[in-house]
Amino acid sequence: MSVYDIIFQVALTLWFKNKWEGNRAVAEPFIGQIIAVGFNFVPDSWLACDGTLQPISQYDSLFSLIGTTYGGDGQQTFAVPNMNGRAPASQGQKPGGSSYVIGEVLGSESVTLLSNQVGAHNHLFLASSLTGTTPTPGPTESLAVNAQSAAFLYAPVGANQLMSPQAIGATGQNQPHENRQPFQVLNYIICWAGIYPPRQ
Repeated sequence: MSVYDIIFQVALTLWFKNKWEGNRAVAEPFIGQIIAVGFNFVPDSWLACDGTLQPISQYDSLFSLIGTTYGGDGQQTFAVPNMNGRAPASQGQKPGGSSYVIGEVLGSESVTLLSNQVGAHNHLFLASSLTGTTPTPGPTESLAVNAQSAAFLYAPVGANQLMSPQAIGATGQNQPHENRQPFQVLNYIICWAGIYPPRQ
């Protein structure tokens, strides 16, 4: 065994505080630590990050760390974080930007745009250069050249006046649209039995 192998093993031993389970070593997590895992169940000593209320009497160490940050009455119950449909974000002040408080919930999975949120754009009002063939408007007809005489219906662009809003039909159904970034679903869990994190 080379000196480098020995140094590596010593460093690995110091870095991990291990508890032995059979023939494998597992790093002891901090109480309140949240991790994402690729399996669909909650292992021993962990709770699902699903926003559920938990009894303080059963998880008093976890409650002493997170309190009612995520919900609960603080007397009998407290809530674990709800990561369903959410992406984690770090607490603190963004340089030159917003400040985020731990436990704060922002954003929406879907959004219905308002007219003042849509980019500036035009709706073209089109007419036909053909001679008109019917006096009755309809869904397959458009304005056309007067068939009876050369009526003066057009002028250079000038001081335009607004027409009735009913002159042009509305479109759209005010339905919310998907507002989430591309994502991969994982299982978020929070530790309730482990090392109580020391404060600096």
